[in-house]
Amino acid sequence: MDRERGLMRRVARGEGAAFTELVEGYAPKLLAVARRLLGSRADAEDAVQRALLQCYQGAKGYEPRWAVSTWLYRILTNICVDELRRRTVRHAYASAPPAETPLLFDAPGDADA
Repeated sequence: MDRERGLMRRVARGEGAAFTELVEGYAPKLLAVARRLLGSRADAEDAVQRALLQCYQGAKGYEPRWAVSTWLYRILTNICVDELRRRTVRHAYASAPPAETPLLFDAPGDADA
């Protein structure tokens, strides 16, 4: 665990090799989790990419008291949950019947009738 925390300190300093090592070590595991949660390999790959980007961008905010794996899985889980919520809203909106919209004025030609 100390090795991982040291790795995160190096990532926070902007060391590309450290981030590459982190990605190589965690990406396959993260992908497996995301695929189980999202059901689609393409969606899982997108989620992992976003999680790793957030990891890189937030490396300076990483707290060494956290296990790196716990931190990464939490980031990934939040991304997956957000995606599942978006899907639910999209699906509910797409399957809802169109709402009746009252006209505020007569349509052209209605006044003549």
